[in-house]
Amino acid sequence: MELRIRELGTKLKDFWSNANRGLKLRLVVGIVLGISLVVALVFLTRPSYETLFANLTPADAGQIGERLQEMKVSYRLGDNGDSILVPSSQVYELRNRLAMEGLPKGGSVGFEIFDQTKLGVTDFERRMQYIRALRGELSRTISQMDGVRSATVELVLPEERLFSKDMQPPTASVVLDTVGQLDTGQVRAIVHLVSHSVEGLTPENITVVDTSGQLLSDLIDPEVTSTGLSAAQLQLQRSVEKEIQRNVQTMLEQVLGSGMVVTRVRAELNFDQREVTSEFFQPVVDDEGILRSIQELKKTFDGQSPVEGTVGTTPNIPPTYQTPAGTQGSYEEMETTRNYEVNQTREHLVVSPGSVRHLSVSVLVNSNRDGGFSQQELDTIQTAVAHAVGLRPENRSDQISVVSLPFSRADAEPVEMWTPITQHPLFYFIVVAAVAALAAFFFLRRRRKIAALEELPTAEIAAQEVAATKEEDPEVLERDRIRKEVERLARQRPEELAQLLATWISE
Repeated sequence: MELRIRELGTKLKDFWSNANRGLKLRLVVGIVLGISLVVALVFLTRPSYETLFANLTPADAGQIGERLQEMKVSYRLGDNGDSILVPSSQVYELRNRLAMEGLPKGGSVGFEIFDQTKLGVTDFERRMQYIRALRGELSRTISQMDGVRSATVELVLPEERLFSKDMQPPTASVVLDTVGQLDTGQVRAIVHLVSHSVEGLTPENITVVDTSGQLLSDLIDPEVTSTGLSAAQLQLQRSVEKEIQRNVQTMLEQVLGSGMVVTRVRAELNFDQREVTSEFFQPVVDDEGILRSIQELKKTFDGQSPVEGTVGTTPNIPPTYQTPAGTQGSYEEMETTRNYEVNQTREHLVVSPGSVRHLSVSVLVNSNRDGGFSQQELDTIQTAVAHAVGLRPENRSDQISVVSLPFSRADAEPVEMWTPITQHPLFYFIVVAAVAALAAFFFLRRRRKIAALEELPTAEIAAQEVAATKEEDPEVLERDRIRKEVERLARQRPEELAQLLATWISE
């Protein structure tokens, strides 16, 4: 065997040394193109792999890998063993089949722990199994949410007591491995999910944190101890600050230009809710008002006056006016009493929370511009900003400052992110093919030039030798004459020449 290999190597070496440059060049180009074609075929015909499961625990990855080997399915491990890749044509089928078998389990045990019953299990063991299963089910459910890579739930369920006053409320804690930052709605959904899954558990007794140590349950906690404001109040205050800051920023940038001004706003809002009830009473002036009641009393007397009698009258005798005895007299009295409603105004005022208690505005302008900013220009900017935001220094002690400072010249333009072309699956094949094609092109071009330069003297010498041979050998001259005659006959009478050739061939 070794002797044959040596003989084959010797033959190939002799063949290469005896081959001319053109043959060598064609062999090299053919080998390069053949290798490129084989690489392309291997690359294009190999199966593409897609992720079957990602973010797996080592236990789940091992179980799924063992099950795929039993099913005789080729797979690969990715992300340092945290994910499993299978051929793209089998992803959905395998995912459904493994899900029916309860894989992956997510590193936790659910209620399937009760599928196998054991004799002699105590109440304490049964209770611990229930807590373990409940933790596992909650962890699996939370891990399926968007933005959550994995979740771990810890439950504390105190034992039942004889008296309710001795009972301790259950508590829970949730640790999340998130993708990005969860919003308030997502955290609230997790808290309510856990609270409604455990008997007697209230949202106030649930703590949610992420793997970086951030307390996410404070986002929905009505009492925020750090600032004294609830999450809704803090969000309202920040929205007011951002709105005022955006208005001032856009106004100044239209005048000074982009990147020439920086604005910051600090707003303190009054979240005290007040209800004020006021009653006002106004007197009636010049008989103007609502008439409530009227009373009129009219007294009249007409006749002869009585003769003067003895002194003394009874209390019920009406008064009389003395006239001369025996003369005629009359009497009339009119009395009117009007009662008016008292002018009363009742006002019930509810002051909603959220009014601005104090406002501070700070404006920085770039002094690097040509000529900088004069004090008059700074005062003008301060006046314009004060009027734009509605500052009231006399009532709310609002503050504003406008300062001219040099800005940093560092380019803060966002860099546009784009996908590198090296991640394209055909990138390396295209590069290899392009390099091979360029190398072959330049190699052929150079060899042709060299061959043309080398063959030119050889062709001239060969032509001189043929001419000298023709002059010396009559047979050669006769053959040359016959060739020229045949060429002339072919140009002038091609039909006769074709018939003549057919006759020769048949003979």
